[in-house]
Amino acid sequence: MKKCVFVFLILLLPIVALLWWWPCPVSEKVPPRLTLAQRVQSGAQKLRAAKSALDSKNSFAELKAALRQMDTKEAREWLLAQLASGEDLATQLDLTLDSAQNLAGWPSWRVFLLDLLFLTDHEAAAEVSRDLLQTSNSPDEWAVLMRNLARVGKDDALLKTKSAELLRNKDWQKKPTTGYLEAFDVLVHTRNTELTPDLVSNCDVRDEKAVRHASFLTLDRLILAAPDKVLPELAATASKHPQSGPMLSNMIARADVRDASQRQAVETYLLDPKRTAEDLRGFASVFPNANIAVSNNLLTRAPTISAADLSSRDKASFEQVARWLEDPRFANIQETLLQCHQRLAGFLAHF
Repeated sequence: MKKCVFVFLILLLPIVALLWWWPCPVSEKVPPRLTLAQRVQSGAQKLRAAKSALDSKNSFAELKAALRQMDTKEAREWLLAQLASGEDLATQLDLTLDSAQNLAGWPSWRVFLLDLLFLTDHEAAAEVSRDLLQTSNSPDEWAVLMRNLARVGKDDALLKTKSAELLRNKDWQKKPTTGYLEAFDVLVHTRNTELTPDLVSNCDVRDEKAVRHASFLTLDRLILAAPDKVLPELAATASKHPQSGPMLSNMIARADVRDASQRQAVETYLLDPKRTAEDLRGFASVFPNANIAVSNNLLTRAPTISAADLSSRDKASFEQVARWLEDPRFANIQETLLQCHQRLAGFLAHF
């Protein structure tokens, strides 16, 4: 037995010696984990060095994630310091919105800072936005500055003044940025119906297609928000804008004749002797127009219409057209009204 143990030890010694002298792998150095402040600085540096839109988008995502994890005070102070420095750079990105009305694309460094400041501290963002609206010359910045103030729910008077300045800025109209066009939604948010004539005039300008389209959408959403204010204006001035006649006819057709002021606006429009056959066909083909464009807007959301309300509107419109058909004032447009009446009769037959 002792002999066996001795033999085992003799055999084991070379193995132990081999293990003792076998070179151990050199440990790889693990980089130290960055603090949140270091991650923020790293993200900012990567953004400054970005060579493409994709690089910018990835850097923004990294920087935003780090800032959102920071202590509120620390993040606010960092963002304010960056804004105070005056530094800015373009990012090759357009100002874009996601379905939750948050920014998903930032055309400049400062637009990103203003957006993140709002996400970090609403009141601090509002204070900065009031000041910068007096000095900023960037339409994209204006869009975010006005968004910040509107979301806090203050300064409607300032927003109306500044949105009017933005709408009438000829330099920004000639080369409209995405932010400039998105900022038109501030007019809808504040129900700035005083700018209806400006919007209609923009709709007449064929050469500036982006501004024309944005003005059309804004005017349409303003009608949905304040029909009693916008429709009478359109009805009274439509004949001054013959190049936009078909578009305006569709807007007048949004009227809910259950409301006296809206019904009167339609009658004013239909009885205007300058009304063209094309205008009348456009109106009759969609009245009562309940089509709603769905989009991600800076501040407002598309309204919803219940099936019951839609049915009630159709019935009231059908009955009102029948009364117009019997009214001698509308004798000259009987054919148009009859076509409208027949179309509505088809709708109601399905209810």
